Amino acid sequence: MAGHDASCGAEQARFWRDPELDGTEFLLARFVSHHFSPHVHDEYAIGLIENGVEAYRYRGHDRVATAGEVVIVEPGEAHTGERGTEEGWQYRMFYIPARVFAEAAEAAGVKGLPHFRQTVLRDPALAFAMRAMHVASERGESQLERESRFAGLLTTLVERHAEGTLVLPRPRPDAPAGILRAIDRVEADFAEPLTLGDLAQCAGMSDFHFARLFARTTGMSPHRYVVQRRVTQACRLLRGSRGPMALADVAATVGFADQAHLTRHFKRITGVTPARFALRP
Repeated sequence: MAGHDASCGAEQARFWRDPELDGTEFLLARFVSHHFSPHVHDEYAIGLIENGVEAYRYRGHDRVATAGEVVIVEPGEAHTGERGTEEGWQYRMFYIPARVFAEAAEAAGVKGLPHFRQTVLRDPALAFAMRAMHVASERGESQLERESRFAGLLTTLVERHAEGTLVLPRPRPDAPAGILRAIDRVEADFAEPLTLGDLAQCAGMSDFHFARLFARTTGMSPHRYVVQRRVTQACRLLRGSRGPMALADVAATVGFADQAHLTRHFKRITGVTPARFALRP
């Protein structure tokens, strides 16, 4: 597939999506100074570290992944990302819709969304298959080759490394009722100028108690959570089947003050600018 490059010094990022693979998105990037803010994905985010070391926080623990290792981040799990060495890291990422993974899991004998307990895998055969699939999409190989490699990759991942099924949505149903009310408020009004007091009042808590409990439940501060929700909606608008909206219109629609604010937060979460994300292969 034709991709879109964004380079800044030693940092490079190429992003594309493959409509023939059910909208799976791909990222080939090298990062040195870039730091991913705490964020979540609706999709499974699965990557192969090609060079260097990536450090990240996931499920309450600091992790590292080195060259040759595979990283799995499940939908709805808050995580970060930054260099683990001075040289940074280079990786190939897949963003695979949950429903696609569920279909692959069913073919492998697993009902529902597959759960991966391990976030870092050392599996040379799997890493080889991941790179071959990613490169095939990057180069625009035949549809049959891309589809065949993709199907084989996902079923192999499930057969070798899945452990049970994943329960969505997050946060878990046993989260405090007040936090769930605040999350519902964000879902309904994320484009509005919400304050900590607004959300704390919705939760029936003091500002300080709410901020602490919200972060413990979601893995993100209330501010980061609202920003995440805005960026997620911006991604949906930029993927629009009738063509992406103008960036200034997207920024206004999702609640950012202007296009510059959209761009800054969007890149901190996705690794690419909204302009690059909006370009079609």
